[in-house]
Amino acid sequence: MRQLMMVLVASMVLLVGSLDMATARDKSGVLKASELLGMKVEGTDGKKL
Repeated sequence: MRQLMMVLVASMVLLVGSLDMATARDKSGVLKASELLGMKVEGTDGKKL
């Protein structure tokens, strides 16, 4: 069970590390959810994220 957890953690680290976060930043340097997910994302107030 411990080995399975270690493999899952290592896989998640590799996946997160492979994301190109530099292209997902707007002018203020904040990550944009729509760029990370690759689809339109709206907040609860109806504004685009």
